[in-house]
Amino acid sequence: MLSVAIALMVILVSPGFASSGPSQAEIEKQLKAHFTDTQYATRQYKLTVDSVQRGAARAGNHWADGTPANKKTTVFPCKVTWTRVTSYSTDNSVVKERFVGEYVFFRDEFGEWAMIIKKQTSEKI
Repeated sequence: MLSVAIALMVILVSPGFASSGPSQAEIEKQLKAHFTDTQYATRQYKLTVDSVQRGAARAGNHWADGTPANKKTTVFPCKVTWTRVTSYSTDNSVVKERFVGEYVFFRDEFGEWAMIIKKQTSEKI
């Protein structure tokens, strides 16, 4: 009985459980997936996360947060400042942009991290 209770405690506090938000590496991975397009042979991207401010975790809403409907989902709001440098091989030009975005991160139906954009601004630097 004691071993079952300990096993349950280990499961509930494990790093991948919904009570912990995404790591900075996961945030960067999600941003790269959303904002770099590897289909273009003439473009190369460098994306750098400059800062992450984490809000309090809360219950997600499928209308407002894009979480799975009819499933309790915890969302992790983050305000992220990041930089993207795009290099074009066609004319050797470089475009550098700074983004400030408010995003929510959550685990989807398959246990993988997902990201929804709530608000975002950008400027060329």
